[in-house]
Amino acid sequence: MTDLPKYRFMPWSRRGLVAHTKQPDNGGDLPARAPLNVAITVSNAAVPPVDLRLYGPGDVSGIDPRVIVRTDPRPHSTDSEPNYLAAIEFDLPDLPWMFTPASPGQDQRLRPWCVLVVLERSKVGTPKVDRGAPLPTIRVPAEHVRAELPELAESWAWAHVQVLSDSSVATTLAGEMTSKPHLSVARLLCPRRLEPGKHYVACLVPAFDLGVQRGLGATPAAAAAKPAWDVRPTREDVPVVLPVYYHWEFGTGPAGDFESLARRLTPTKAPAELGFQSMYIGEPRGGLASVDPAAPAAYTRMEGVLRAPKASASALADIPAPLQTGLQTAVNAPAVLAGDNTPGAAIAPPLYGGWPLCRHRLDGAPAWLRELNLDPRMRAAAGLGAEVVRKNQEAFMQACWEQVGDVIAANALLNRSRFAQEALRCMYERHYLRMSAERLLQVTAPVHARTRLGPFTIRGSIARASLPDAGVDVALRRMLSPQRPLLKRAARRTAGLATAGSRSVRLNLVGNLAAGILAVDPTRFVPDGLTRVALLDRAVTDADVDLAPAGIPVRVPRIEHLKVVAHAAAIRNAANQPAPVLLARTDLAQKGIVGVPLVVPPQNQMSSIVGWPNNNMTPAAFIQLILALRYQAAFTAMANAARIGAAEAQPVFKSFDTQSARTTLTQRIDPRVNVPERVRNMLAVPADAGLKMSNQQDRVMAAPELAAAMYTYLADLDSQRFLPGVGQLPAESITLVETNPRFIEAFMVGLNHEMNRELLWRGYPTDQRGTVLARFWDWSDGSPDLGAPIHQWTGGSLGAHVRGAGAGGQIVLLLRGQLLRRYPNTMIYAWRAVGGALKQNPGPGDILEPVFRGQFAPDVSFAGFSLRDVDLASDDGWFFVLQEQPTEPRFGLDEPPSTGITALTRWSDATWQHTNVLPGAHLVLDNSPLKNKTLEGVSFNKNSAHLARITIQRPMRVAIAGKRMVQG
Repeated sequence: MTDLPKYRFMPWSRRGLVAHTKQPDNGGDLPARAPLNVAITVSNAAVPPVDLRLYGPGDVSGIDPRVIVRTDPRPHSTDSEPNYLAAIEFDLPDLPWMFTPASPGQDQRLRPWCVLVVLERSKVGTPKVDRGAPLPTIRVPAEHVRAELPELAESWAWAHVQVLSDSSVATTLAGEMTSKPHLSVARLLCPRRLEPGKHYVACLVPAFDLGVQRGLGATPAAAAAKPAWDVRPTREDVPVVLPVYYHWEFGTGPAGDFESLARRLTPTKAPAELGFQSMYIGEPRGGLASVDPAAPAAYTRMEGVLRAPKASASALADIPAPLQTGLQTAVNAPAVLAGDNTPGAAIAPPLYGGWPLCRHRLDGAPAWLRELNLDPRMRAAAGLGAEVVRKNQEAFMQACWEQVGDVIAANALLNRSRFAQEALRCMYERHYLRMSAERLLQVTAPVHARTRLGPFTIRGSIARASLPDAGVDVALRRMLSPQRPLLKRAARRTAGLATAGSRSVRLNLVGNLAAGILAVDPTRFVPDGLTRVALLDRAVTDADVDLAPAGIPVRVPRIEHLKVVAHAAAIRNAANQPAPVLLARTDLAQKGIVGVPLVVPPQNQMSSIVGWPNNNMTPAAFIQLILALRYQAAFTAMANAARIGAAEAQPVFKSFDTQSARTTLTQRIDPRVNVPERVRNMLAVPADAGLKMSNQQDRVMAAPELAAAMYTYLADLDSQRFLPGVGQLPAESITLVETNPRFIEAFMVGLNHEMNRELLWRGYPTDQRGTVLARFWDWSDGSPDLGAPIHQWTGGSLGAHVRGAGAGGQIVLLLRGQLLRRYPNTMIYAWRAVGGALKQNPGPGDILEPVFRGQFAPDVSFAGFSLRDVDLASDDGWFFVLQEQPTEPRFGLDEPPSTGITALTRWSDATWQHTNVLPGAHLVLDNSPLKNKTLEGVSFNKNSAHLARITIQRPMRVAIAGKRMVQG
């Protein structure tokens, strides 16, 4: 038995001004609003008090459903325990008493302003919406008022505060409710003992008549708040109409709580035949070899998903060799016909798992593929997977279409890219590959900035070479085009410009510039007339010079001619002289910049100046000196940078390799390279989208992933296939079985085989190689059962590719009964045994949580563990523990034993029989045999905190030895 969480109960909680209300709640009528006298104290002044009225129950027109954190039973449950009390919990610990216009009375009793009632639906119906009322209403007929509604005079007993704390001091609990609000809740209980097999409506309704009037749309005018209804025998039989703040419905099942249902469980050893059924393979037909029906080989054992522990695993060797040979021939038939180009098609059994591996024959196939297709038992398991897909194809396809996203648009883009690639390929091979390096360099100029050539792009390489940038300019390319009329005329006149038998002109200007054959700068010469005149140099010095040959109709006399020649010689001589040098004046420090001498004051005037570098200078003279020196330094730097006649730097020619550029460009502009790259940049496929794009420009092959656990579909299809012989297990029994990896793997391959066929049939972009369904169990960590996609299974035997594979499967705790169906939140775990008992002070490896859980009809639940049958026999083995959820406290009394009433010595043993309350009736404290009874320091009818401590149900834990369920 686990220790109870330290739940502390308080009979009420209040905060704000309402906590200062003075009028106690003694069970009678209360004021409509709580009066409060408020005053302030001012020194030396009399300030009269002010009478305030706080909001009361008649001011509430509804509650926010978000303050409700839990209801018990769960909404719409159909098998709730009838011995538990219905409850509703609020996040605000003071909500039930927030509008009660009174302070706690005797024994800390305080009635809440709202109560929880549980009504039998067959008698009162469900809440209905009235257009004239702000809240839904429910009507209790007059003849059912006494049976359906509780006694409001005892409403204080069924409202309490729960605090999770180590302290039991009221002031400490109040402080923790403020500092740790998530550890406290307020709770309302309904004191009705439920009946088995009934349908109930639980309603949160006002406890005072003023709240009823407000909820029905009226304006309360009374000065006192009275109970909302009266169930005393002397009352008048009238119907009661109540507004409903919140409601939910539930049904009760047969009698039995967690403890009683757990005690019904009987540990049993799984029968050896559990998980197996006979399969006849003696007459396969379809041209396959038959086996004598009387021979043992005509029958084999077909396995299920689960089987008895230590069962002998099946193998392909169990199947007769003739049947294997016949199956292989039948499965290979379509591929054989296709390879022989034989007309027609073969109708043959499907080759499960063939498409993912791109294999259509079993010759030389991996071991798992041969086992799957040559073993009739595994083919049957794969066929069950295909049948599951056929049964649920619409739901599966809808989930797939929701994942595909823009794949259709992407395929359209890829179709256009394939067309563009083919068109560009023709142009590329016909034109670009035949171009010379120089011509290709000019034509591809737009891509130079995006094409690398060594450490730089082609544009950067040209900029660093002697080849002019204009060499690849479009204007120069057009100017040098063979179609230019000017070049065509030159070709006709100069035979050397054209090739043999053609008048087409092909100039290699760019190549010659890149190689340095032609001058890169055609203006690098001295113009005639600058330092000499070529015509005068050739002239006779003793005669006049006629300039008519130069286009100038002038004759230069001999004397003037000599003057020009002498002037040109002087210019040449001057050019050969040393270049002049600019120098700053050497007397700047004495005379200053403008040549004015610096004024030096008399020596006797310098005595008051301290720290000057030269005591012969005044501060003004010193500043002039500083400026002069700075001017001298700047002038010298300028003169050195602007030397006239300095030796001109000689340029060094840097060639450009046009052939390397051509090789790079032909590779870069190849459409088989750049078109796929462009498409990859345009299509963004997330890594987790389950979509894969081929390296070739083919369709996007989408492989969506469905995360549903497939065991539920197989169990719904045929529970006998899921666990053959499950009907042989006795009711209310618990046993151990193990998983069958071979069956699971075959089933998953069959699932994906049929799912990919369905995707193809529906026009989904797929190549039938994807693994759409990879989860069989609902693993607690969310991981799939298949460790890798099917197309990556290159080796290994069947069953080796699923999670939990090995010589034997994982241990599964199997329970057939109502316990886990009624209590789905039951904690299940394995606890290491020591000396035939639970290991004390267990470490991290001594308690194992289930790795997966599930259930299937009609009443089978299971939990898998990372254990094998050998682990149960080693050392002291393991216990398997079923424990009631301790974090969801429930309230009520035990079902009475069949042997009669027993003496009550502790409150945990109290039953409904001790209260004399019949099923369907309400517990009235004042009429109970337990009135004023005190046990363990807790009184039955003192206040709601005491009553909560009495009725809380301690969580139950059951531990069952694993050896007992294996060895019997």
